[in-house]
Amino acid sequence: MEYSFYHFQRSIIRSLLSLGLGILLILNSRNVMDYLIFVLGGIFLMMGVFALISSLTHKRNFGTSEISGIGSIILGLLLLIFSEEFSKVFFYFLGFLLLFAAMGQFATLSVLRRLGGSRKTGNYITAALIFLTGLFMLFRPVDSQSTMFIIFGTAIVLYAVTDMINHYRLYRFFKRRNKENYPLRYGREGIRDVEYEEIDE
Repeated sequence: MEYSFYHFQRSIIRSLLSLGLGILLILNSRNVMDYLIFVLGGIFLMMGVFALISSLTHKRNFGTSEISGIGSIILGLLLLIFSEEFSKVFFYFLGFLLLFAAMGQFATLSVLRRLGGSRKTGNYITAALIFLTGLFMLFRPVDSQSTMFIIFGTAIVLYAVTDMINHYRLYRFFKRRNKENYPLRYGREGIRDVEYEEIDE
C-alpha cells in the first residue's frame, strides 16, 4: 500500500469541510433543512472536482480515487438538482453518511494497526460511536429536526477531528518509511557531481 501527500491532502480537505459543516449545524440547528442539502451537494461536488483535478495534476493512472471523485460529482449534482426529493429521506441519507464515515475510519485504523500503530482502544470506540450514531439517524427516534441536526453535527465534528489525526499518523509513517527506503529523494537532492582538476605535484 502506498500513501502519498495527494491522499493526505484530500483527507485533510474532506475533514476540514466536515468540521465546518458540523460546527455550522451545532451553532445553527434550526431551519437548516432549506440550505443544508445544497451545502452537502456543494461539498460533494467540490470534493469530486478537486479529486479529478489533483489526479490530472499528478498524472495518476485511473483508479479508485478517480472513481470516487466521479461518484462525488454525481452525488453532488443529484443533491443540487433533486433537493426536494432528497428532503423527504434526508435523515436516512445523513445516517448512511455516518455509517460510511465510520467504516472508513475502521479501515484506516486497521491499516495503522498493521503498520504498528493505533492500538489504543479509544480510537475504535470513537469510530463505533459514529457508527452507532448513524444507526440512530436511520431509525430516527427523535422527532425534533433541531435535535437531530445537533446530533449529526456533533458526530461529524468528532469524525473530522479523529480522521485528521488518523491520516496524519498514516502520512507520517509512510513519509518516514520512504525516507528510509529512498534517502536520495529526501534531503539529499543538493548533492551533485562536480568537475575537478588534478594538480600535478
